[in-house]
Amino acid sequence: MVMYYRDFGTVTVKKTCLVFKIMTILDMFTAHYNPEEPQHMLSITFDSAKDLQQIQQAVQQGIIAYAAA
Repeated sequence: MVMYYRDFGTVTVKKTCLVFKIMTILDMFTAHYNPEEPQHMLSITFDSAKDLQQIQQAVQQGIIAYAAA
């Protein structure tokens, strides 16, 4: 599955966890994920805060590059 940051709705960071909502229906999880349900969120837990920071930096760089194009 491929997810793009541009499809993210709400995004929060909690310690080593990235919690977010994808604002469209996920084809692979149609029975388990409904973007209209407030409690339906996705999360990715990283091994360390440093790992999460690396992802945050990569996303920020991607957003900057996308905006500049």
